[in-house]
Amino acid sequence: MGKPYSDKRWTDVPKAIDSQCGDCIHHYGFGKCEKYPDGIPKELLKQSFPETRNYNKKYCEHQSK
Repeated sequence: MGKPYSDKRWTDVPKAIDSQCGDCIHHYGFGKCEKYPDGIPKELLKQSFPETRNYNKKYCEHQSK
């Protein structure tokens, strides 16, 4: 047996993926945007997460940094 907590499962913790909406100047909170007063549509929000299979680099026409 190895040392306690020596297995990599104790240290390899997956990190959260941030939405690209958070970098936009129109974004002011999760799911809230000046350009979408009723909330960011779920389809656009799903496409805004990099490192996922739904990611689309040009997911929003209003995106600006």
